Amino acid sequence: MVIYEGGQAVTQARSLWRVELIRMKWHGALIGWEQLFRIKHITSGRYLGVMDNAVQLYHKDKADFDLTAFVMCQNKVEEKKAVALKDGHMDDCYTFFMALEEESKSARVIRKCSSVLNRFLNFFMSFCLDETNPSNLLLRGIDALQNEGNESADWERVDLNEVLKLMEDLIEYFSQPGDDQDFEHKQNRYRALRSRQDLFQEEGVLNMILDTIDKFSQMESLPDFAGLIGEDTHTMWEEISTYLYLLVAAMIKGNHYNCAQFAAAQRLDWLFGRLSNPQSAEGILDVLYCVLTESPEALNMINECHISSVISLLEKVGRDPKVLDVLSSLCEGNGMAVRSSQNLITTYLLPGKDLLLQTAMRDHVSSMMPNVLVGVVEASALFRRWYFEAEVEHIEKMTKEDPYLRIGWANSHGFRPFPGSGDRWGCNGVGDDFYSYGFDGRCVYFAGKGRVVASRLFEKGDVIGCSLDLNVPEIRFTVNGQDVGACYKDFNIDGYFFPVMSLSAKVSCRFIFGGDQGRLRFGPPPGFSATVEAVSGELQIFDCLSFGDIQKNVYCGPHTLFTSTEPFVPQPVDISGINLPHHIEDVHTKFAGNLHELWAMRKIELGWSYGEIRSEALRKHPCLTSFERLPATEMQYNINLALDTLKTIEALGYHLIIDQPPTRLRPVRLAQNFQQSNGYRPQPLDTHEIILPAELQPLIEALAKNTHNVWAKEKIKRGWTFGLSEFVDSTQKRSPHLVPYEEVDNRIKEANRESAAENLRALQLYGIFIEAPGHEHDELAEKEMRTRKDSCRTYRAEATYAVSSGKCYLGRKWHQGAEIYGKEWKDPSGSEMAFDNVICGDGLVPAMTLGSGQRGQGTFFLFC
Repeated sequence: MVIYEGGQAVTQARSLWRVELIRMKWHGALIGWEQLFRIKHITSGRYLGVMDNAVQLYHKDKADFDLTAFVMCQNKVEEKKAVALKDGHMDDCYTFFMALEEESKSARVIRKCSSVLNRFLNFFMSFCLDETNPSNLLLRGIDALQNEGNESADWERVDLNEVLKLMEDLIEYFSQPGDDQDFEHKQNRYRALRSRQDLFQEEGVLNMILDTIDKFSQMESLPDFAGLIGEDTHTMWEEISTYLYLLVAAMIKGNHYNCAQFAAAQRLDWLFGRLSNPQSAEGILDVLYCVLTESPEALNMINECHISSVISLLEKVGRDPKVLDVLSSLCEGNGMAVRSSQNLITTYLLPGKDLLLQTAMRDHVSSMMPNVLVGVVEASALFRRWYFEAEVEHIEKMTKEDPYLRIGWANSHGFRPFPGSGDRWGCNGVGDDFYSYGFDGRCVYFAGKGRVVASRLFEKGDVIGCSLDLNVPEIRFTVNGQDVGACYKDFNIDGYFFPVMSLSAKVSCRFIFGGDQGRLRFGPPPGFSATVEAVSGELQIFDCLSFGDIQKNVYCGPHTLFTSTEPFVPQPVDISGINLPHHIEDVHTKFAGNLHELWAMRKIELGWSYGEIRSEALRKHPCLTSFERLPATEMQYNINLALDTLKTIEALGYHLIIDQPPTRLRPVRLAQNFQQSNGYRPQPLDTHEIILPAELQPLIEALAKNTHNVWAKEKIKRGWTFGLSEFVDSTQKRSPHLVPYEEVDNRIKEANRESAAENLRALQLYGIFIEAPGHEHDELAEKEMRTRKDSCRTYRAEATYAVSSGKCYLGRKWHQGAEIYGKEWKDPSGSEMAFDNVICGDGLVPAMTLGSGQRGQGTFFLFC
């Protein structure tokens, strides 16, 4: 009989089969028609056979040709046309659509492991003859060893050396990837390791190893067990006993599902109970550490006996790091303190005062940053090559540790310089996580690991240069103008980067950003820009992460820099799907001509004059001529500009309608000095008598904003970026006006508004009027959408302050208005009840949530 299981082959190793050719095939890589082969079940090593209309698995010694040989035959379906392969062969063949190499290897290992362990376990059952009393199976094997000693024939068949080598190979097979491997190889190794762990668990090998551990314990409990098996054999026995636990730890490490199987009271009692044996304690501690860290639900089942057994082991073996790791994992789970375990550990350790846990104090480190964010955003005005310096003003050693000073760049996506626990926390300073790159004079730091690049740390007077090139990307450091010869390349450029320095007590360092924020001593390098060019508004220096003034009970929400900063990406009004009414087609050419006349008038007012060749220095322009004499490209540009303006009005929800002009057409009478050498004098329409209604003011503002966005998008397309100074060097095109319309200089806003209003008045002279839409602006909905994008931070009291009965008071005071503290808040019906039928549970604690930029002060009273 053949027993098979459904489901994917990657979750059940018993579902894996392998095709083996009976005869050698000397040409072609695939199995062809009439090719003889056998089908082997990988985990059992048996071959599939057919006899008397039944299928069965046969041992390899009994798998003869007649029983297990198969041949690939063509069926009776319609013959398909043969298609030539790339290499020219025309063979009809059978192909495999899935080849599970890793799973197949694991299945072979499972077969070998099961075979060795089963032979070893069969020793305990070798003397079982009483089928009516199966409980005597183990006792009979053990009794034989007691009666005959190591001269027993069954004991001689036990190959402990084979079991020992199997344990060593399996531990290596389940080993974690090394730190020297690159990221891609490490991830592939993790995936393969997880697949192996899952297959061994599904096939029951993990339970088989646990059964083996139980058998070992029963054997070791025999009187004078070492004398029964011999001194040399007993040494090997102890090694196997330790390896068994190490193997269990390797098979569950990093696998929550496998670890969760130990998160049961019976299994935990079983593990902690075996700590009494110091020889196997090393492996048991590894198993416990994996279970407690990968399956935190086990922490809820820890009792006083468990903790006392760990501490008693600490007293036996001394300050073993593995014991301390287990004690540490008992105190915390998922970033939350386990108070019950902490209190029990304290109770057992402190009263006697004869055991001291040696710890090391770390200096408190503060990380400072400016309100400067740079990054890579497609179609934005952000420059991509930046440089800043920092000067060490004072550095003094206060403790046994060296002063802490690192300078570098950090990323807004994950840099959280707070040495606490939990997701995305635990970074002490710049360079201690995956989101920052630091330099301390001797080493460059990333992900908490330093690489030596120089011979000394920073000293007083040193000037450190930090450059960031987001085009490569690349980060480099210099000391007093000398490159340290090391850099970081090809890092992730998601998020925004900002300068940062981390420093301990009695360390003083100053940012130098260039311009009015400090003269750069050794930079910037060619093609780079000083960081001051990225400052928008007033420069500020503040803590990277601050919870407020805790000493005064002042708490703050997240900083507004990371939530409110958005790069300027011009987004003009989309007019691609707008079709103008047919009656507008006759007007747009006249409108384009008036746009040209207005442009020429303003150009002449700025001192320009006609010239056949354009010259910025002499202020000569060949387009200062009549609309009809413009070059074809310039004329088409004005026509397109007129059409785009009309389409923009329609796209904004307004409608163009025809009506009688309010007055006749007449040009503006300009002075004689507007006359050009070619006889041209601008003649824009006189619109001073046209008064626009108030409902068109939003349209004027929208057109002015769109004009700025169109200009900015064209500038960015030509390679311009934002900068406070228009000229940095000959290779950089910078403009201080590449900012959102709300931040543009008021003079530019007024000019854009006046131009938009002039265009609307000119359209009325051509008989084109604008009808405002009927919808209303929903300010409440817009405010709600802005609130949803905002981030917040929640504070709560510890669980020791929880209340479950009585009456407690929590007040809130807004510093707006003249209301006294403690005013009752009531709903429209006059009730002061906010919530009813509140479920208390384990207790309620005071809590508050603060948004970006908000601050609050807490005041606590025993009685109100």
